[in-house]
Amino acid sequence: MSQEDILKSLNEKQLEAALFEGKNLLVQAGPGTGKTRVLVARTYNLIKKGISPERILVITFTNKAAGELQKRLECLFENKFPLKITTFHSWAYHFLKSNKKDTINVIDDNEGLFLFKKAMKKEGIEEAPQKAFELIRLIRQNWPIDFSKAPSFLKRANNTYRNILRSFDLFDYDDLIIESINILLSSKNDSFFNHILVDEFQDLSGIQYEFLRLLSKNALVTAIGDKKQAIYGFRGATPHFMEQFKKDFSPCKEIHLELAYRCPQKILDAALSLFSNEPSLRSQNKINAQLVFKTFQDSEKEANWIAKKIDSISGGISFESMNQGLTTGEVQRSLSEICILFRSRVTISPIISSLKKAGIPFILPQKDDSFERLSTRLWHLFEILEERNESYHMERLNPGQRAKELIIQLRKDWKKSKGQFLSKETILEIVGLKIGQFEERFIDRAILNHKKGVPVTLAYREEQDQLGFELDAVTVMSIHASKGLEFPIVFMHGIEEGIFPWKDADISEERRLFFVGLTRTSESIFLTSAKKRKIYGKTALQHVSQFIKSLEGFLTVEKQKTPIKKRSIKKRQKKLF
Repeated sequence: MSQEDILKSLNEKQLEAALFEGKNLLVQAGPGTGKTRVLVARTYNLIKKGISPERILVITFTNKAAGELQKRLECLFENKFPLKITTFHSWAYHFLKSNKKDTINVIDDNEGLFLFKKAMKKEGIEEAPQKAFELIRLIRQNWPIDFSKAPSFLKRANNTYRNILRSFDLFDYDDLIIESINILLSSKNDSFFNHILVDEFQDLSGIQYEFLRLLSKNALVTAIGDKKQAIYGFRGATPHFMEQFKKDFSPCKEIHLELAYRCPQKILDAALSLFSNEPSLRSQNKINAQLVFKTFQDSEKEANWIAKKIDSISGGISFESMNQGLTTGEVQRSLSEICILFRSRVTISPIISSLKKAGIPFILPQKDDSFERLSTRLWHLFEILEERNESYHMERLNPGQRAKELIIQLRKDWKKSKGQFLSKETILEIVGLKIGQFEERFIDRAILNHKKGVPVTLAYREEQDQLGFELDAVTVMSIHASKGLEFPIVFMHGIEEGIFPWKDADISEERRLFFVGLTRTSESIFLTSAKKRKIYGKTALQHVSQFIKSLEGFLTVEKQKTPIKKRSIKKRQKKLF
């Protein structure tokens, strides 16, 4: 889009937000209402009005989203665009590097949990480490951080964990924000930026809100978000800060975007029916949407139906279809336009099995063991090649003799080219993994990010950051990770009590999560449930989710067809007369 077109393309409310010249601005932007376009147009307008790009900070929540914003603005300014669009954690990382004048070694959650287990073992604590680690991280999301009400074992584990991190000069994700806050609190510099624009504002945690407050002492702030899409309570995020913003950043203008461009009206109306007294959104998408609910006898039948439906939608690409000559050769939808959403990974095993059996390619961008192994071990290798904290990383990578020899060979190339000409096969041999299409492209991007000064542990913090490898495959992902994305065809399975809404979870946040799932589609969504599902190795009887009742009047309900057994017909002797 050209500079001349960027403002002309906006509707009335979007244009009002882009051209706003007052102090602080809060934009309430529902799903598909064009908040990214508003961010781009507002940033463009500020620069055109004479604000230096170096004095503008744009913050979003995933590296993927930041990269897309960066590309759009670079196109508008013919790639001569010095503004850095970043995430909270990435900006904090570079802020710490510039202030501490040394290397900041960032660990991911996988590495953090490993070191936390060491801390618990050292303290002789026998509590469940995963749960304890999550509790500590939740406490550290609030500002000021207060452990006074935490159990004594949790305090001891946290203190020992922090000592271990300091001994190896390591920072976890929370440290990046907290240490930045401490520097800002003692800083005499009250003017970092003139304007700060923050996307997905409803997902801010307490420490992120405090970080923003300190950064914006003499800056004007634009906050964009939607309280109905606040789904990260387990990270300490709360939509409360959208209301708090109006008080702390007064005077504040509030603008509601009213036109939606992604979801057809039927989908929007159904999604908004989950809440009471919510203003309606007017859709500009005139497609006659499908909103289908289908229930099955068990999760295997549910998974098989999803695989067959995808096969049909994509023009019959499965082995079975090709063997039976059912393919038409005309692809109705590319696989990359199809997404399968899940609430919890406990439900995805049958789905993955059915996709594999049908020969349907898929990408699963979640922080599973194989991905953690690849990203974490790459980080250890890169740090070894950079000769930073080598003893720690060699111990964690634990390479065999052959791998050690390869590392020695790689050092020379690494120093010359920073990985530009390294053999991906050699890298994967060192980290102990086999090369595939995903691994090859992942390594390329990891090396590129490393050259730009972004460690692999930070570049792929979110599940969304694993997307964008240009693979023609079905996306299978958590609803949490899908926020901000859209697909023409969406399947959302496991719509059952105890799964969605999740047992013991905050029902309000579960409702918002269901809203997010429904509004990922631009065309059709298929909701499915099973009467029986194997969970943690045990078969359980399931009941349809309470959320389905809220959608009555919008759903097309399909029942699983029970095969009719043919009656056996006894042969009779023919009568002569």
